[in-house]
Amino acid sequence: MRFATSFTDEDRLFFEQIKEKTSKNSQVIQTALANPLDKFQLGIRKFIEEFMIQRMGENDKIVTRYMDDTEFQNAAFPILSKAIFETVREQHSEKTDPK
Repeated sequence: MRFATSFTDEDRLFFEQIKEKTSKNSQVIQTALANPLDKFQLGIRKFIEEFMIQRMGENDKIVTRYMDDTEFQNAAFPILSKAIFETVREQHSEKTDPK
């Protein structure tokens, strides 16, 4: 997953953690497998916010920035949701592809 250069290494690490956690959630998986990216993004926003809030104690600064800075959120959300979507699809295509 690549984020724009305006994100710090700490930001990228945090988003990687959120991606890993959300891509293992059964509802997120079902949503990713049943929908194209645009519809997946509609259904995933609340999950991302919930997972960020759960991690707020450890990552208060970036969560506050994500929640308060619309420009930052608008830059981060499409990248993060697409990365989660692709990770889920990739992980589950490996499980369903006979080799």
